[in-house]
Amino acid sequence: MTHIKNFQQALIKGEVVFILTRVSRDSMLRSFKVFYYHKKQFLPIPYELAKSVGDGLDKNGDIKIRGVGMDMSFALWLRIVRNLKLNSQKLGQNFKTYISYEEFMRCNPHMQVLINFNNEEAL
Repeated sequence: MTHIKNFQQALIKGEVVFILTRVSRDSMLRSFKVFYYHKKQFLPIPYELAKSVGDGLDKNGDIKIRGVGMDMSFALWLRIVRNLKLNSQKLGQNFKTYISYEEFMRCNPHMQVLINFNNEEAL
């Protein structure tokens, strides 16, 4: 239960990221990894929540979501917000979506701090 509360707080703060991990051949199904930032680290979405918000989990535990015609990461975010009984209009679209791990590592501000810190140590 604590993990869900921590996830909810991160969601309210806009500290949730979605990483697109797979698009089906017919483009009707996408899989996402969902992480939240807590105590200076990224943690996976709580398993119970992941199972209840998508259209199942794939073999890697990524959340599957069906559909086309809109941003499916937004559709997933909206399902999570509704599941947690939060007001989506008050939150706004306060999440970030990345199309790959590489983009996440390169563009996420928390990861940039970590990368810069590691680079400075190497000097």
